[in-house]
Amino acid sequence: MAGKLLVPGKAVYNASKFGAVGLSASVRAEFAPAGVSVSTVLPSAVRTGLSSGVPLGGGMPTVDPEDVADAIVRTLDHRRAETAVPRYLAGWDLIDAVVPERLLDLGRRLIDDRRALTAVDPVGRADYDRRLARQSRTP
Repeated sequence: MAGKLLVPGKAVYNASKFGAVGLSASVRAEFAPAGVSVSTVLPSAVRTGLSSGVPLGGGMPTVDPEDVADAIVRTLDHRRAETAVPRYLAGWDLIDAVVPERLLDLGRRLIDDRRALTAVDPVGRADYDRRLARQSRTP
């Protein structure tokens, strides 16, 4: 969902996701006359190595990789343009567009959306960080 909703402290991550959503929409429109469909699957936080050491849950929904895989299959079967995972987040970007910013800020504070930025557990994240460091040295 980072391609539709902002996550404070994750500006570059959000920008890449917003860009991917925009690119998908443009390519979808460009190739639709040829019968080509392009789908975008928008998961919330996924419980993988990438999220290790990050406090998940609370008011922020989390999903398992299997949930995302199931959504991908459903999306391709039905040629949907976009699929949110979990499904109840579909359309949340519309709420984000019409609700006053002060109210959105209050909601973000209530779910403590800055936890992903400020409360990362370095011990819980150590294996992931080591794996990334090894991969960055691999030619």
